[in-house]
Amino acid sequence: MGLLPLKVSNSASFLQFIRIFGLRYADGCIYQQTRNRSFTFHICFGDKKDALRLIDDAREAWNIKLHCCFSSRAYYVYFPASIARLLICAGSPFGRKTRQSFSLPRWIFLLPDNLQFEFIGGLFAGDGSVPRLKRIGTASESLKLSLSAERNVAEHFSKDFMLGVHILLKHLGVRSTSPKVKWTSPRISKNGVTTYPVEIRILTEKRNMEFFLRNVPYRYCSRAAVGAEKVLSGLNWIKQKSEVRDYFSSGFPVPAPKLSLLFDAAFQRNLVLDAAKTFASSGNKSSDGRIGALAEYLRRNCRNLDGAVLSSVRDSYLPSWAAGKKFIPTDCAFEMARLAGEPPSVIQNNIKLLKHILSNNRRAVEYAGEPSCFV
Repeated sequence: MGLLPLKVSNSASFLQFIRIFGLRYADGCIYQQTRNRSFTFHICFGDKKDALRLIDDAREAWNIKLHCCFSSRAYYVYFPASIARLLICAGSPFGRKTRQSFSLPRWIFLLPDNLQFEFIGGLFAGDGSVPRLKRIGTASESLKLSLSAERNVAEHFSKDFMLGVHILLKHLGVRSTSPKVKWTSPRISKNGVTTYPVEIRILTEKRNMEFFLRNVPYRYCSRAAVGAEKVLSGLNWIKQKSEVRDYFSSGFPVPAPKLSLLFDAAFQRNLVLDAAKTFASSGNKSSDGRIGALAEYLRRNCRNLDGAVLSSVRDSYLPSWAAGKKFIPTDCAFEMARLAGEPPSVIQNNIKLLKHILSNNRRAVEYAGEPSCFV
């Protein structure tokens, strides 16, 4: 496997070891067989594709063939006993983690920053919360790492391993809360064992969250990786607003901005009204009542609005529109402005055929990319 002697390097073999070392503390389990004293090591996944990715990475880095087993609504990847022994020699505990208080091995603090982030990525991929935007779409929800311990060791665990993680994050430039035992939120396993979560939270200040999400690879949690991309896009809302304004004011010589967030209602409404005024001033007189009909026409003619995945309003970019909760997509604002230079007959003949706003106009669509009406 190319791991011995174990030396710090940026080789694919050692990089994979660091990833596994981080995952082991989260969703990994090492226990010793009572009969032959050998060790068994597995990592648990909720999503099969994450398990298969680990298998592929291990094959490429170590030239070993691992297998994925499904049991109790989870996927388990089992490793050779030699990997388990190497993890233990490197400082990993074995047996039930919830019954032990252990420390973060000191050699982790001596690794280059990129490898330390890989270790953190393994921890958060296993026991970290999925990154999410708040309802306003421009700020992140609190992101936490939560590991459990039984009552008699929870306080010690918070001051040993979890404090080590907190210090490691601080060393990397990530601001987080000190470890805290959640005594009021006990967890009871199916075997009746009660444990208590010990949490660290990443502070949600914009720069801090951006720095964390840009550097921590959620390699083995695809849901978290997707969530991180959405949060980073949402945190970039000021820049995207500027891009939209520049697009309208420049006369469209540049490509349309990529939209993947929810603009605030006031900005969105002004954007649409400005486009409607431009459309009306070109000879197409459009009252507020007819903007809805125009929006429906544009919805039919913008392919991304017709074929995109339906989602909730907060996951997308559409606020409520007027008292009837109708709304006009940003795409429509783009298209209305684009059509401003067209002859009135181009769109007038289509508008008069529309009598009602369809119920689809109450739903939002989610997409990331250029508006398809410009493709």
